[in-house]
Amino acid sequence: TVTLRTKRRKVVRRPPWTPAHKAAYRDRWPIGTVPRALMELYNWTGARACDGVLLGPQNIRNDGILEYRQSKTGERAYVPWTSPLPAWAAHLEPERQMMLAAIAPFAGHLCFVPSRTGKPRSEKAVITLFQKTCRELGLSVSLHGLRKTRAVESIDGGATTQQGAAWTGHIDMREYEEYAREFDRLKAVTGTSQQLDLDVSESRLDVRRNFP
Repeated sequence: TVTLRTKRRKVVRRPPWTPAHKAAYRDRWPIGTVPRALMELYNWTGARACDGVLLGPQNIRNDGILEYRQSKTGERAYVPWTSPLPAWAAHLEPERQMMLAAIAPFAGHLCFVPSRTGKPRSEKAVITLFQKTCRELGLSVSLHGLRKTRAVESIDGGATTQQGAAWTGHIDMREYEEYAREFDRLKAVTGTSQQLDLDVSESRLDVRRNFP
């Protein structure tokens, strides 16, 4: 985690999870365990800790989109759940299938990964669990890093700023734009740079139009 001080605010940067991070976590926590279910859920949704603990079957619409209102901003997020994936997210289908398999053992409750009593876990409990499990594996990543991971992997597939933000629920397009620039510059030096849409002139439009 790197902390940068600016004149306007202090920005804490949490690195995204790489494929190696995910592989190490999945090797340690197999399907059927709570840490694995939580990791896959947050990895797929890109939700904040406070929102992910409350997500459940009631959030899935008839069209197969998982919809929820974020507690921090009040903005809605739209996650492809069982609906066809957009073309820019087609490469993420294996991730979706792992997520569905990971939460399946905990079905039958109002939240996808409940506590032992069947009630939603607390935000603090989930953050603490990730801190402990990542530290155990020597991984310098965090729960919130999975939110950035979802953004970066969407950009990797060619999603525009608005399309990716519809999934994660980002309302501050400057943050998402920064992810795109960071990704684009990295790819530029590896010779595989994509032309990413960084135009945020319409960033306040209703992002729901980006999903069927």
